Amino acid sequence: WDWRFRFYYVKKAYLLSLVSNGFSVIQADTDTIWQHDPFPVLRMMPSSLVIMGDTDICNAGMLYARPGSLEARDILAEVAWRVQLFQHYPDITGKIVHYARPPYYANSDDQTILNDAVVSAVLKNRTWLSSTFQYEAQTKYHSTSDGLSFQKLPEAGELRMLRRIFWQRSKTATVQVPWPTTPLDHQARYKYWLLPPSNDSFAIAPRILFALLPYDANHAVTHLTAARGFQNKVNLLKKIGKWYLGNTVDQVLESKQPNAKDVGGKGVIKMHHGGHPDKGVGPLPADGEAGKLKRGALDRQ
Repeated sequence: WDWRFRFYYVKKAYLLSLVSNGFSVIQADTDTIWQHDPFPVLRMMPSSLVIMGDTDICNAGMLYARPGSLEARDILAEVAWRVQLFQHYPDITGKIVHYARPPYYANSDDQTILNDAVVSAVLKNRTWLSSTFQYEAQTKYHSTSDGLSFQKLPEAGELRMLRRIFWQRSKTATVQVPWPTTPLDHQARYKYWLLPPSNDSFAIAPRILFALLPYDANHAVTHLTAARGFQNKVNLLKKIGKWYLGNTVDQVLESKQPNAKDVGGKGVIKMHHGGHPDKGVGPLPADGEAGKLKRGALDRQ
């Protein structure tokens, strides 16, 4: 696995640590558009864990967590544990999936793992069907030597059954958003799902709060995950008028050797004690001089 998959463990582990120490945290992928402030809505939702919805169940790209339900906290711990398990011990796959054969795919994607974790929490029975069983069979991500198709296996039917039970155990609630979604409607309420059905549990966010593409200006945060690749995301942002960086980033992307001696053509901002920027700017230290700076040297400039 490359560095992206290592990051899947780190972000869930840090999220769990922060929540366990009394902090409320929103985890957002960088490819998101923030159109409205989601926090007033999140504060009105009683759930300890609010997750973006997706085709299967939920999407790991947008997630809000706060101290409260131990069940919700256990979901974060479960996701972090599973991600590092398959990254460090891929051979464990053969003990979990009866038809798995090396080389194992050992899926450590936090989104599919999150879906299994929330189903396991609601059903109170650990399942690996979505994230592990499915990816060890023949899929668009992985091909088995014997051409085994997951959709033809009994496990695929079991996965569909578990998801039906999952949604049957949910209940719906509504939340009001503080921004007008239509010119005449300032009091609209939007449905979301509580799982398991209790006030302090975890929830699947309404689309008005966390949304996938297509973009809608009424949505608080939109995740661009469907636009694959950096350039496709840039093109989409330009198309909907949300690319505010102008030519600056484009020029940097085109240049493989930016001038490291002059940051943005303005040199380096001098700092006073306490980290406050000085009005003047100055050049970077000459080659070999940077190592001579000692603690407090910037304060004395």
